[in-house]
Parts: sequence; structure tokens; C-alpha cells
Amino acid sequence: MDNFTFIDRPDNQRLQLMKAVYSELNSDIVKLFIDFQWTYRNMQKQYDYALDKNDLSESRYYFDVSISGSKPNIVAFSYFGEIGSHSCNS
Repeated sequence: MDNFTFIDRPDNQRLQLMKAVYSELNSDIVKLFIDFQWTYRNMQKQYDYALDKNDLSESRYYFDVSISGSKPNIVAFSYFGEIGSHSCNS
């Protein structure tokens, strides 16, 4: 099978159609869950990108933070300063 990306994120209209089949479906809760999952996945992609870009493992990042004597958010800014410029829609 070829490697490809596929995004199938149901909109409110599709959720309402599903409600006709699954009467117990709460489309608001389902939409909130899907939005939360989408946000988490995008955040995780940004985090992984920042670690890769700076040639860090997760344990190395936390080790550096713990021995730096700085507050973690200050160290994070030095590592992840360009995180917002990376697109994670792939």
C-alpha cells in the first residue's frame, strides 16, 4: 500500500446525519472530542518537530531543563522558539 495522508474530519452536518442512525449520539460531545483530539495531534507534531530540529530526545530535553537552573519555560523558549513557524498539517 502506498504511503499517503488522509484527513477525514466529520463536520457538523455529517454528525447530524449519524445521529439519525445512532439516536443516543450527542453530536456536541462528539465534535468536542474530535476537536480536542485534532488539537492534541497538532500539538504533538509541533513538539516532535521541535525536538527533531534541535537534535533532542524527550529525556535529553528534560535533563537539560533540570540541570540548567532556569525555569523550564525559559529553556523551552530557547529550544522551541520557532515552533509556531512550522506547519503541522501534513
